[in-house]
Amino acid sequence: MVVLAGSITVLAIYNAQGNDPVVAVAGDQEDAWVTVQNKVLGSASDFKEDRHLLYLSTRRISYCAYKGCSVAGFTAGSGVKLLALCFAAGSAMTNVNLWSLSARRNPHRASSDLWYYVRAGAVEGWVNEVYLTPASRGGLGLRHCDPSLTR
Repeated sequence: MVVLAGSITVLAIYNAQGNDPVVAVAGDQEDAWVTVQNKVLGSASDFKEDRHLLYLSTRRISYCAYKGCSVAGFTAGSGVKLLALCFAAGSAMTNVNLWSLSARRNPHRASSDLWYYVRAGAVEGWVNEVYLTPASRGGLGLRHCDPSLTR
């Protein structure tokens, strides 16, 4: 029974990753520019700007704005450029409305546990790659972040 449940979990994560999931490979790149794509999916063809602006987090977990770990002084919509300094694994996130069965078939769907540590002017924090353009995902040859990095 445990193996079956594990298989279902793996299948669900795989199906949510999108058409061409990118596997992160660490490199020696010092930094890389990434572009915000703050969009969510509500159906098989829906792909619209999230009504909540993107924020940076002090921790690599979902819903930081509700848990007191969002970084003050920064929000952004799609198109904003951020300077990624490194990446690390954290809580998995998705841009799909999981209550909508049709949204799970949307070609723009993305799920990932990869988080970039980014700089936006004088502000720094974490952002999950599902809220970035597809070209900004996959680690970009950046190094792994130091495990002690929180901010």
